[in-house]
Amino acid sequence: MYNIEDGLVVQEVSKRSCAQKLGIREGDIIESFNGECISTTLELENMLLSICKGPFGDLNAKVDISVGVFHIRKQLRRNVVLTANVSEHGEIVRGPRFS
Repeated sequence: MYNIEDGLVVQEVSKRSCAQKLGIREGDIIESFNGECISTTLELENMLLSICKGPFGDLNAKVDISVGVFHIRKQLRRNVVLTANVSEHGEIVRGPRFS
């Protein structure tokens, strides 16, 4: 119906989370992550690990993460870019950018 071949259906969005602030809601579909199609949570986890592997240990490392989202209610596709500061102690997501 929406011409979607791959993706992960959003099951839950935490209140006051970055996802909620970006307008992501239950039922939306995460279609891509950094330009690569995803269809399983294992693929998503592996992509996250590979993106964060390089900067670990550098307290000033910044990583841009592009997420392709299809909003079911609006029938609209868009990319959201998040900038994360990554270190061995975790990550902090900075403000979103839309495209």
